[in-house]
Amino acid sequence: MARTGRYNRFGVGLVSVALAALGWLLIASPGSAAGPALTIDILSATPKTVTASPVTGEFLSVKPGLPPESTDRLATGPTPMIGTNTNCSVGRACWHPRTPPYPNQAFYGAPGAVTGPWSHRGDYESGDYTVRGCWTYQGNHTCASAPIGPHSYLSLGGATVTGNSFRIY
Repeated sequence: MARTGRYNRFGVGLVSVALAALGWLLIASPGSAAGPALTIDILSATPKTVTASPVTGEFLSVKPGLPPESTDRLATGPTPMIGTNTNCSVGRACWHPRTPPYPNQAFYGAPGAVTGPWSHRGDYESGDYTVRGCWTYQGNHTCASAPIGPHSYLSLGGATVTGNSFRIY
């Protein structure tokens, strides 16, 4: 009888360890309510619109799809060196002006960062890249709380900011 009791305790111990491991996997999985799911979704190449606070840079929402004003059209890969100009063509990251007559600011090529300033900026999008923008809003310098993945659109909720830097990862 003592032998059966030892095996029962051993079996209960194994079940406890298995349940604990399963709970850890559920907490750490991308689909859980914990923080990692938001980061994984933002870094994916699935087209999405991310809304960030212009004051803190914190992400407020992530919605599937790109807005109609997006210039992203799923191109074929980056060019070999970093560049910036006003041509937001297919696949390039683009920081849009909030008001005319200011031009778009395009970013493309190898990983790296470029610095502005680019005045009267509004929303930006990532094109074929994983990117992160930094800006000044109401005298405060801030950056998006994390990079956004390819084919994503970051909305600043209608705020007009001055772009300070833009990084391609």
